[in-house]
Amino acid sequence: MITVLHTHSVSWAESARLALEGEGIETVVLDPYSSGTLGLAGSIRIAIVDAKDEQRAKRIVATLRPPPVETSASWWWHKRAALAFGAAIVLIYLGTDMAESEHRINLSLAISTLGGVSFVTFVVFLLLGYRADRRAAALATQRTESLRER
Repeated sequence: MITVLHTHSVSWAESARLALEGEGIETVVLDPYSSGTLGLAGSIRIAIVDAKDEQRAKRIVATLRPPPVETSASWWWHKRAALAFGAAIVLIYLGTDMAESEHRINLSLAISTLGGVSFVTFVVFLLLGYRADRRAAALATQRTESLRER
């Protein structure tokens, strides 16, 4: 038996198994009920019985795989914007909560100021992300136009 697919996804394994069997390749599902199949640690393997079908089975599984997901150019910036927004909310909340105590007014002011800076950082990162998307779109348009001119 030769393993042609090793995955954590039950549905992906079943889809591949059905496609292989539909092409006349005899398959075996290995580890279908492992302790963590439905969790993060579990896995399922699809193996073929006949070694002569290996290359054909691998080609079939490869054609079934979806293309890799490309993240947008703004993802790097927007991820950091989300973190800055979360930090701003927490810091502003802590600052206002501490303001009720007379002994911690200066600390409260400092924490609230950091919250404000985090909020400004959030807005800047958000705008930089949109700018990155516009630049990526402009570059893609330029590449397309240059290919058409050739």
